[in-house]
Amino acid sequence: MTNKQLIDSIRQKTGFSARKVEYMLKAYVRTFDSFLDEGFSVTMNKFGTFEPTQKAERKVYNPRTGQYKTVPTKMTVKFKPSTTLKNTFKG
Repeated sequence: MTNKQLIDSIRQKTGFSARKVEYMLKAYVRTFDSFLDEGFSVTMNKFGTFEPTQKAERKVYNPRTGQYKTVPTKMTVKFKPSTTLKNTFKG
């Protein structure tokens, strides 16, 4: 689903204008990002939890050169689906 398709789907279900839906969606994403940047988990009921985690520094091997390289630490986001979402996809 593209951003445009998401906006159109929300517009049809709410009756809001596409411009208003796009504005609200951008505000939601900015808020979501800021919470994750500050180190807080974000839980969406019946969907799941997004949790910021830090990957440790590690060494990787380059087979082409035969040398090891250090990859610095970096922040990533883990997603844990809710039980409701898991049950939706169970066969």
